[in-house]
Amino acid sequence: MAHVTITLPARDDLREVWTYVARDDMAAADRLIDRINKRCALHATQPDLGNARRSVRALHGARSLDDIFGR
Repeated sequence: MAHVTITLPARDDLREVWTYVARDDMAAADRLIDRINKRCALHATQPDLGNARRSVRALHGARSLDDIFGR
């Protein structure tokens, strides 16, 4: 079975995404992170879904969500 590892930098990015979304709607932030986690779990059990990647960082390593989303 394939294994999905969420690296520490990716966890930091997810925490930053949650914080950004939670400014407006905490429940929506929870749902978004839950969807991401479920998708990661799906890829662990169904490794042929999508394209294989050596490493993926949320938002391609971008550090400023305000710059990305224009707030």
